[in-house]
Amino acid sequence: MKHLRLTLLLIVASCTYFSTPQQKAERMAKAYLDTAIVDFNKYQLVSSVPIDTLRQGPDNDPRYKLLVAKIDSSRTVADSLMKANMVNKIPHYRMKLEEQIKKNSEGTNSLLHQSLQYMLNYHGKPNGWILEQTYRSKDSTDKALYIHVFKIDEGLTKVVEHQSRKKLE
Repeated sequence: MKHLRLTLLLIVASCTYFSTPQQKAERMAKAYLDTAIVDFNKYQLVSSVPIDTLRQGPDNDPRYKLLVAKIDSSRTVADSLMKANMVNKIPHYRMKLEEQIKKNSEGTNSLLHQSLQYMLNYHGKPNGWILEQTYRSKDSTDKALYIHVFKIDEGLTKVVEHQSRKKLE
């Protein structure tokens, strides 16, 4: 009898220990909804999207900060040039200002293109997981789908944030 208990305990422990990140995330989401939603047992899971990695954004990256600062500066210069062009009535100065505006605009476009390329190629440090699940009420009069999005910490130990929305069919 003692060996049977020990064997059962090892089986249960190993099932929990060797579960995939997807299974851990789904268990965590269900446990979260069990405590967060009254009568959660009245809902059934319709679909669960495979978990995806959440990554840190580029906000603290020095290269990205420099690009943003250059773009902001370029836009400030553009605003000043446009204002000067509007109040200036001398044709020769207006022509020079328009050249400057064109040159500044090209520079801004180049910076925006660099920023876009940077964002497309940016892969931040992983800092968690995201899981999306869709539920439906077991009550046949409620035809809506309930979409829940969970942000889960990197170690798959807790739900950090939860959002839900109702989708009418």
